[in-house]
Amino acid sequence: MNGARDWASGLFLAGPLSLGLVFLPSVTALAEDSEADGVWHQLELELGLGYQSGELTALGRSDQLSGEGWRGIGGLNLDWRSASDAERPRWLRMQAESFGPSAAALTLDYNVPGEHRSRIDYRYLPRRLGDGLTPFEGAGTETLTLPQDWQSGSSTAAMELEENLNRAPYGHVREDLRLAHERTLNQRWQTHVTMREEQRRGNRPAAAVMGSTGGNVRAALVPAPVDYTTREAELGLRYQRESWHWELSYFLSLFDNGNFEALRFDNPFSDVGGWHASASHPQGRGHLGLPPSNQSQQLRSGLGYVFSPRLRLSTDLQLGRSEQDEAFLPYTINPDLSVSDSLPRDSLDGRVDLLRVSSRLNWRPMDRLRLDIRHHYEDRDNQTPVDVYNSVGGDAVNQTPGEAHGRARRNLPVSFTEHRLDLDAGWRLSGGGQLRGGYRRKIMERDFSEVGRTEEDRFRLGLRRSLSDRQQLSIQAEHSRRRADEYDPTAIYFHTFTEAYVEGVDESVQFENHPLLRRYNLADRDQYRVNLRWDMAVSESLHWGANISQSRDDYKDSPLGLERGQSQGLAGDVAWYWHEDWSLDGFATVDTIEADQRNRSFRGSMKGPDSVDPDRDWYLENEDRVSVLGGGVNFEPEGRDLRLRLEWSESRSRSEFDIRSGPALSLEPIPTVRSRGRVFSLSGRHALRDNLNLNWRWYRDRYRSDDWAWSDIDLDTMSGVIASGQELGSQTLDWYSLSLSWDFRPR
Repeated sequence: MNGARDWASGLFLAGPLSLGLVFLPSVTALAEDSEADGVWHQLELELGLGYQSGELTALGRSDQLSGEGWRGIGGLNLDWRSASDAERPRWLRMQAESFGPSAAALTLDYNVPGEHRSRIDYRYLPRRLGDGLTPFEGAGTETLTLPQDWQSGSSTAAMELEENLNRAPYGHVREDLRLAHERTLNQRWQTHVTMREEQRRGNRPAAAVMGSTGGNVRAALVPAPVDYTTREAELGLRYQRESWHWELSYFLSLFDNGNFEALRFDNPFSDVGGWHASASHPQGRGHLGLPPSNQSQQLRSGLGYVFSPRLRLSTDLQLGRSEQDEAFLPYTINPDLSVSDSLPRDSLDGRVDLLRVSSRLNWRPMDRLRLDIRHHYEDRDNQTPVDVYNSVGGDAVNQTPGEAHGRARRNLPVSFTEHRLDLDAGWRLSGGGQLRGGYRRKIMERDFSEVGRTEEDRFRLGLRRSLSDRQQLSIQAEHSRRRADEYDPTAIYFHTFTEAYVEGVDESVQFENHPLLRRYNLADRDQYRVNLRWDMAVSESLHWGANISQSRDDYKDSPLGLERGQSQGLAGDVAWYWHEDWSLDGFATVDTIEADQRNRSFRGSMKGPDSVDPDRDWYLENEDRVSVLGGGVNFEPEGRDLRLRLEWSESRSRSEFDIRSGPALSLEPIPTVRSRGRVFSLSGRHALRDNLNLNWRWYRDRYRSDDWAWSDIDLDTMSGVIASGQELGSQTLDWYSLSLSWDFRPR
């Protein structure tokens, strides 16, 4: 795979140059061609300045600076098209802009219809997740170290965290470059090539864990480096005849994690029971694997045939392979720990083969009747070798030799096969409207799963009808029924643990998840959905619409796990042009999601007795409600070169939990979680001259949350975890901008 990656790297270096050589002569020829008389549909330049105050890290915004700061605003919009009667028509488009306080984009597109087309797209998108605090030094690298005078202990209470803190910036910058070229070779043949490179640089929060059991595990939230590069390339060929066409394409995707194989960190804890002496501070070290480099390839072939204007058939075949063979990290990086069993292989040698076949038949046997038949087959065959891995618990204990213990486990190369058949029919009603119905049959077969096969039948019915010249109504309803083979709760247990270990375990405790627990995506389920939409034009100046939706999932045959899920949605929108200078638009939505689940608590030391004790059952009913209200007002006075736009929206969410338990458990209530967001924007544009405009904008975004999982969580709130010190709380972002835009189109 390394050879393929080196080859692809060279390809991506040569790709931009190659496309540039194709693109540049076309633009140069356009500028030099004396016969290139055309029309400038748009030729506008914008320059200005903006200022950001505050930031919204809680939402991971992709359009803001790192805190307060000034930023230049720039934009260029260019749209040139040759004259309509030109012998060789062509057009050129270019758009460059900085949108919001920090993001930027560039698009360049040149097209000669019937000959070739070239396109370049570039995006720069930062994503801020806020700043945390950490006692570690070296944020952004693969090695995190503690100060020389670090005061360690078995809990955070013994540490002097306030005196040893460093800034830990979280978030990343994403740069995305796409290059594409299409060329028509002759009347029958066409080809295309596309290339894409995406880079992400920054830090993400990660848990640096030390320890071997639930009682002695310690952790710290730390910044892990993000240095991801994804490169993609596609080469395609198309052959076109009057009644049929054929396509062939090759796709390659490469993911590279730069030079970061693992995150290594000093252990901030010491003197924890059950640890080897060398695992404690100052000599103790831990390591955390980072995403490995990998590659994926796919070959696709498609065929389409038009039998008649009423009958069409298309088929698609895809063969793919994904591979990952990065060298394994050692079981532990602590040299004083005893490791008697070596890794079974140098790398995972992971491989997944893909076969996907799909076909579609469109048939219109009558003017009013349309039939659509689709079939999909997909097989993901995981060919990764299966081995036994004898792990070392959190870089903190000696390895237990042999396979007769719970730390020796096999990897499970999960595979699946999917069969899907869709039958849809549409009948055009007299007087306007359509009646639609459909049926789907889906069969899933899985390896290394509690359920080997699931079958699902889905029925759909929909009606769209014009009630009058001003009213339209649409109704959609669905019902699906999924049934699974006999649920085997011990299937994964016996697959992943070794025979030598299982033989020594009592049958009553040969499980990890409770034997009565059903995974919701594999359990029997009945699902119901309905959606109603009503649109009405009250007058030529007033339009409104309303939408109601509801769904329900029932898991009646699940003794433990998710029992019921339900959602309701209400939405409305309005547009009112009440004056020739004024217009108003607004919307409102309310969504409610409910879920009921039941489970049973059991302890490791009392696994057998606890698992059969119904007094240890607990029940949770939770409801999430999200409401959004917003609108806008436009003012464009006739005869004046002025545009004003006012926008406002407010969103509120509330999550409530009702938790109960049997008499053997003692539970505390879960607090309600609330959040609120408010957005306000005022923007305008005023024409100073025929070709010069003044633009301004004020944008405010506020967010407030009282999530108990984030509030009042200091670095030492948890005795066994060093937190990041981040809080959601209340955050406000203000953006002010002022710019001038020139229109250079010939008058």
